[in-house]
Amino acid sequence: MLERILFYGASKGRGVVASIDDSNNIGDVTVIPNGSFAKDWTEVTALSGDRILFYGKSKGRGVVASIDDGNNIGDVTVIPEGSFAKDWTEIAPLSGDRILFYSATRGGGVVAAIDDNNNIGDVTLVPNGSMANDWTQITAVSGDRILFYGKSKGRGVVASIDDGNNIGDVTVIPEGSFAKDWTEVSALHPV
Repeated sequence: MLERILFYGASKGRGVVASIDDSNNIGDVTVIPNGSFAKDWTEVTALSGDRILFYGKSKGRGVVASIDDGNNIGDVTVIPEGSFAKDWTEIAPLSGDRILFYSATRGGGVVAAIDDNNNIGDVTLVPNGSMANDWTQITAVSGDRILFYGKSKGRGVVASIDDGNNIGDVTVIPEGSFAKDWTEVSALHPV
């Protein structure tokens, strides 16, 4: 089975779509030329159905697009400036095309769904101050579970977000349990 991956370079607005086979070989490489992407995407998050959410923090804008089996970008839906908050520091996919948007500044966020027509709905506010404000990486583990990692203290939390967008089943991973220099944390399987 081939897994496809998108590489994005903000400085030149370029990218590459490639596949990785079961033997960990990279192939089926498609170059997306300089200037093809906006240069302000700060988060790029995979959705189901070969769709991707691009988020631009500086303008609170986004795009949802699909990448077909031929590595062509299409089905583009523009999410206008000001539609998103401008302080999301992490965006993590959940099951069922739900996404957690997290703001370290506010220690809060939003859980929302993006449907097959690229519409945003089922929005649940996670109140300011209800989350720690030191999470530097958030990644989906499996199903509805998420790992929160705090670099400054080498700590974390694993929690679940149920179908009603409620956070629960929280397991605290104490300070010092993780190294303090991880810059990226990523699951190794599709959500």
